[in-house]
Amino acid sequence: MILHIPHSSTETLDRNISQHDINRGTDWFTDELFWHSNSDRLVQKHSRFIVDCERLPDEIEPMLKDGYGISYTKDFDGNPIEVQNKPEMMKIYENHHTDLNILVNHILPYIPVVFVVDCHSFGYEQNKADIDFCLGFNDDFIEFEMLEEIKNLLVSKGYKVGINAPYSNAIVPSQHYGNEDVKSLMIEVNKRLYLTDDLKRSDGFETTKNVITEILEIISEREYSYS
Repeated sequence: MILHIPHSSTETLDRNISQHDINRGTDWFTDELFWHSNSDRLVQKHSRFIVDCERLPDEIEPMLKDGYGISYTKDFDGNPIEVQNKPEMMKIYENHHTDLNILVNHILPYIPVVFVVDCHSFGYEQNKADIDFCLGFNDDFIEFEMLEEIKNLLVSKGYKVGINAPYSNAIVPSQHYGNEDVKSLMIEVNKRLYLTDDLKRSDGFETTKNVITEILEIISEREYSYS
C-alpha cells in the first residue's frame, strides 16, 4: 500500500502567498493522520501553491483549469498571483510523479496488487458540511466489497460518509493507467473532526487518526488477499 499525501506542506519557497490562502489550501496534518505500518508513503514537501501534484499530465500549462493548474496563477479568491521559477516548479512536479512510479514499480514484483491511497482533508471553511469522510474512486474501480466494509466501519462509529461526494476520483501513477494490478482510492476527512479553528490538533485528533488507521488496515488486508 502506498499513501499519497500531496497537500500537507506549507512550504511556498518564498512565493507571495497569503496566510489566508495557505490556511485554506493546506490539508493540515494529513502527513500525521495517514500512517500504517504496512505502507510506503509519498509526502510532497512543497505547498500546492508551488505544485499541485494532483493535476493530470495534460494539465501541464499552469494557465489551464482557470488558474488552478499544476502551478496556480490565482489565489482562492480569484486574484492573480505571479508564477516564478516555472522550470523549478515543473521539476518538482515531475520528480514527484517519478517517485510515485518508482514506489509502485518497486512493490509490484513482490505482491500481486498495489493499492494507492490518495490522502486528503477538506472543509476548513465548510465546517458545517454534513459529510465526515469522503471516499472517491475512478470509473474503473471495482473494489466495492472493500468500499462497503470501509463505509460500514465508519457508519458504525457514527460518521456520515460520502461516496464520490463532495469529491471524486483518485490519483493513478502515470505509468500504470489501465493496470488492473494498481488500484486507487481517495480518502478525504473533514477537518472539523480533528482541527481547531486556529488550525491546531483538536481533542478529536487521536480518535480521527485511529479511525483512519482502521480504514487503512481494511485496505491492507484486501491488498494481501490477492496473494
